[in-house]
Amino acid sequence: MTHPTDALTDDLARALRTTLQVAMLAGQDIARRRENRLRQAQQDSEQRAAALTARLRAERASAEAQLRPVHSPRWWTAANPEILANTYRTAYVWKDQSPLAADTLTHLDEQLAQRHGIDTSKLGVDRAAVADKVEAVMNERIAREKASEPFTERGFTVVEDRPAGRGFIPTWDLRQASGENVDRETIDAAPAHWAVYLARDKETGDWTPEYFCTDSDAAGLNRPIPPLYLAYEDWWWEMAAEHQIAEIHDQFIHNGSAYGIAHMQDQISRRYGIDARPFAGLPDDLAARISTVTAERDKERADDKGTRERVDAAAAIAQADAIDKSATRRQTSEATAQRAQEPAPSPREQQEFADALEWAKQAVPRDAERYVDTVGRRQDAARETIITGWEVAQSKGWAADHAPALAAQFAQSEASANREDYLTARTELIGEWTAAGRPHVDVISALAPPAVPFKYDSKERRDALSATLTAAGVDPDAIAARLAADRDNAHPIGAPVAGASSSPKARKGDRSAGVEVSTEKGDR
Repeated sequence: MTHPTDALTDDLARALRTTLQVAMLAGQDIARRRENRLRQAQQDSEQRAAALTARLRAERASAEAQLRPVHSPRWWTAANPEILANTYRTAYVWKDQSPLAADTLTHLDEQLAQRHGIDTSKLGVDRAAVADKVEAVMNERIAREKASEPFTERGFTVVEDRPAGRGFIPTWDLRQASGENVDRETIDAAPAHWAVYLARDKETGDWTPEYFCTDSDAAGLNRPIPPLYLAYEDWWWEMAAEHQIAEIHDQFIHNGSAYGIAHMQDQISRRYGIDARPFAGLPDDLAARISTVTAERDKERADDKGTRERVDAAAAIAQADAIDKSATRRQTSEATAQRAQEPAPSPREQQEFADALEWAKQAVPRDAERYVDTVGRRQDAARETIITGWEVAQSKGWAADHAPALAAQFAQSEASANREDYLTARTELIGEWTAAGRPHVDVISALAPPAVPFKYDSKERRDALSATLTAAGVDPDAIAARLAADRDNAHPIGAPVAGASSSPKARKGDRSAGVEVSTEKGDR
């Protein structure tokens, strides 16, 4: 379904584009700083690396909880420019670690084009125009990290963005065993069970801590029955406990609210694959059934992370709108006309890109997929990303042996939040490597192949997926439809889709201006 373009004044349209551009560029810096911190932690000690990895895993789950509602039309009704920008930045930061984030970024790109006429592929063209705003965002995050140090020293988990989801329960949804609200004394007594997010007070400019419990059972806290209106909020479902869902369903039945009952039963069916109708008047039994499904899913995530992520992503995007085919055809035509006017690449350039693409399939597989499976400007953007990433990898490998001082300078710029310093160092590094004759370094053998239990397009994976959905209580007809769609869509990088048209359609996870986070500081 294609949505009509929302009417925006020129000023509002410019403001939204600027806000999204800042979100994209800041997202690149945030992702790079996260990678650098993890790399440094791995060098320091296994214990510190394990702690940071666990924290990042929890933050990713929190980000996914924030991103799932984006696929609901209700979310777009309430989304203002600030919400759009924050959500876009979150999706951009996690796009290379989370299939759900990558799919959400694609959905945002499509909806921004359809609803507001914004082509996100052009957001990174004029970096200088928003450099001060990006720097302000990064400086704010650095200041928050500095202010968070006392909480880290006391044993709290500090998060950089306001968290969401079942792993981060706010204090308003918690009660002590006595029934009293949670107070600071309770929080300070068990910092290991709490995460802290520092919010800036808009009036005073001071940092105000917001607390989120990461393990309410271990902390000895209960979660009360929430107000019934929360059942209509998508974000609440991402954090709701099993007994809360069952109790609200029972309350609607008790009140005789036909709409509320239908809404709850639809949500329970869609999210957990459970028919709640037989559980009318049996909230404890319904809560136990939801708990069983949740426990099975948690075990499946641990046993088969790759398969489980694809199932989660597929469920989250079930209501996503189709890609606008006419826009794809138009982009293809424009790109074809533009390439017809460009000189043909030399044999050396062709060979270098072939090498770069092979490197990308292991180092940045999503960018490789974007290049293979998209057309027009998106394919061109993916090609530039791959080339630049490969050049950086080659020049870093060369400099490590032939120009160690230059390698150290570039490594320092990668860890810096200053975009201009990074771009200058990157240009100098690639320039020196080019001046040396662009000698090739083996950058592929050092890359560990991804560990996956099955080939993605295989009967074995689909059998495992069918077993997973069956165990979750999903209706057999729905499973059959899911597997049929999977067979139609699944294929490895570079393989043509059977029955596909001559103009291939962009796959979920594509975005308009992909930049590989470990090497890029901004769009070219």
